[in-house]
Amino acid sequence: MSEDTPKRRPKISYRIPKARETEFDALVEMSGLTQNGFITDAIFRRNRHNPAQQVRLVQILDETARIKANTQEQGLCSEEVARELMLIRTALMALLGRRT
Repeated sequence: MSEDTPKRRPKISYRIPKARETEFDALVEMSGLTQNGFITDAIFRRNRHNPAQQVRLVQILDETARIKANTQEQGLCSEEVARELMLIRTALMALLGRRT
C-alpha cells in the first residue's frame, strides 16, 4: 500500500446492554432493515423509506378501500363518510410518497 492511499477507519463496535437485546431485536425486525441499516438510520435518519412502515401503510390503504366498498354496498356511504375516507386515502398516499 502506498502512502497516498487513505487508510480505512477501524470498525466501530457497540454492544447492546444484555437487558435490552430483546427490545433491540424487535425494533430491528419491525424496521425491516438489517442491524447495520437500522443503526445507520437511527444515527443519521436519512432512510426515509422504512420497508416495514411502507408495507403497513399499504395494508391500511387497502383496508380503507374495503371499508369504502362495504359501506357503499350496504348503502351507508354518505357524502361525509366518503369525504373522510378520501382524506385518509390522500394522507396515506402522501406518506407513501405517491400522488393521488
